Amino acid sequence: MAIDAPNAQTPESAGREFATRINDAVQRNDSKLYNDTMNGISDWTKNNAGSLHGKFEESLIGSVDLKTAALYETRENFGRIDTNNDERVKPDELNAYVSKPETNALQKAMVEKEILPQYESIANNSRDRFGKSMFRDSHIRTIDLEKGLEQEAAKRPEKTMTEEEVTEKITQPEFMAESLNYTKNNFDAIDSSNNNKLDKTELQTFADDASRSPLQRAFINNGVLPQYDSIANASKDNKLSGIGVADTEIRQADLDQSLKNEYAKPEVQAAIAEARKPELQPNDKLMELATVRKGEGPFHSAERILAAAGGKHDIDEVRALTKALKNIYNEEGHGDLKDLRVKHNFITKENFNKLINSVNNEAAKEALRKLAAA
Repeated sequence: MAIDAPNAQTPESAGREFATRINDAVQRNDSKLYNDTMNGISDWTKNNAGSLHGKFEESLIGSVDLKTAALYETRENFGRIDTNNDERVKPDELNAYVSKPETNALQKAMVEKEILPQYESIANNSRDRFGKSMFRDSHIRTIDLEKGLEQEAAKRPEKTMTEEEVTEKITQPEFMAESLNYTKNNFDAIDSSNNNKLDKTELQTFADDASRSPLQRAFINNGVLPQYDSIANASKDNKLSGIGVADTEIRQADLDQSLKNEYAKPEVQAAIAEARKPELQPNDKLMELATVRKGEGPFHSAERILAAAGGKHDIDEVRALTKALKNIYNEEGHGDLKDLRVKHNFITKENFNKLINSVNNEAAKEALRKLAAA
């Protein structure tokens, strides 16, 4: 079943909407959503001819987390790419995949921009080969792609959320669904007894691992464990359930049914719809306001932006936006602020949504949204 873009009025908005779903599917490891969205992209390009293609494809490719999606795409279509059926993907097979008429522009961009240029490093992501410490691997295998996806997932913002941010996250309508998805995606890792069932001890041991982030621990401790009994009895896969005996362990079918129940809730549907809205893009005016002038720093840009948004803005809002601009500047590797150059743009199309999410002040966030929408 293909997914269309019912809210899209332009090629650009259609591209962003499809990209949001691709990013969502990859993060959730939702193969059905991913493939349905890819089919929707193919349908859209068939039904919208001419100059619309270029604008749609540019917006789509520019809005997708291309590196992560490229690893997912290669893993998802490993069997189709591996024409030699030797469980290894080679450059000539990737080039052949790109050349197929049914391969769309996004899939081509994934392979050409992210897989082929990084082929050797991806092929050596895992340590599944004897003598790996002495010899370089020369082929990409599924385990290399899995490892690459793990590495990219570790870089996502939710992995580094603070305890305060996690506390806020727990109150959101979609938190339980995300907790169930996280448990489902990590089922094998949690199932230390390898019996295809999860007991409370296994869940707690997994959550207590020092490598877990605050959000990952919350998915187990605040999401799954408090609802453990209802989740364990969500499906009818327990042979004794028919005679009124409660199940005492969580199985894959329980997670699937619990997810179905969660997604049926109107408040969860509304939250997901809100999250899937196309990302805001800064307009030329906002980017000009965030452009450094002689003798200025991030504080001056923050003041100018908030003043342009209208209304009264106190010093806390200016400080919060200044801090966010500083953090973006540092994360982008520009060096020390003392070397800040005139005409540097603190706000770009690439960093705008990350900037909004990092501002620790709702009034300042709203000012940025208001200016972007103007």
